[in-house]
Amino acid sequence: MHLDRLRRIKLALKRRGYDTRALRRREEAALTAENEHNPLVLQPCARCGGRRRCCVERDGVASLHGCDVCEETGLSGEVERYFTSSRADQPAVTVRPNASGWVRCPGCGSSFKPVDASAWTGLRHRDRGGARGLCGQRLIIEATRADG
Repeated sequence: MHLDRLRRIKLALKRRGYDTRALRRREEAALTAENEHNPLVLQPCARCGGRRRCCVERDGVASLHGCDVCEETGLSGEVERYFTSSRADQPAVTVRPNASGWVRCPGCGSSFKPVDASAWTGLRHRDRGGARGLCGQRLIIEATRADG
């Protein structure tokens, strides 16, 4: 059933002018210089969050069931930017690592090490998610003397 829904989603997006060959799920997206590390991605289902399954509790028993909203595709059928935060549209901000190599993002206040690929794309701060979501603030990280 979910393959039919995927085909319907891609056909609808193609009719709206999207190059469906380039569209990926957020976790599969390529962050490149060409897309400014913020490509268009397939929006996850609002109910299951893209996980394709939902936890259902009945009579004190919890079980996982396929999401009926997205028909187990994990997709809403819409397209959005990888970073949806308003910070993603802001100009780049220059920051400097502290003595331990940590950088504080002026957009969201989180600290991270630029060597951590789960937190830094090479252009944008990629907060680990959670309640705050993805940051997307563009940063220019100044080199320290040890960096050369």
